[in-house]
Amino acid sequence: MVIERCFGLLKSRFRCLDKSGGTMLYSAEKACQLVTATAVLHNYCISRRIQSCIDSAVVERDAAIQPSTHSAQDTAGFNAVQLRRAVIQQF
Repeated sequence: MVIERCFGLLKSRFRCLDKSGGTMLYSAEKACQLVTATAVLHNYCISRRIQSCIDSAVVERDAAIQPSTHSAQDTAGFNAVQLRRAVIQQF
């Protein structure tokens, strides 16, 4: 169950893992590399306190409850661009 939850978490954060519908799109070696890469990125996001898609959905839901001049999607997209630029500059 722990492994299934782990894959579910990775698939929710990295949608590229969830496109197959249960079929292998890549060789076993390539699939292993993709899962390893997304696990590394996931751990990086945790260490940097970068929100996942699940966390963003909660933020968007809460933003929808409170009136705002910007839509939650615009704000999330803007924050994602800022975050990406900061990571690029840092590394």
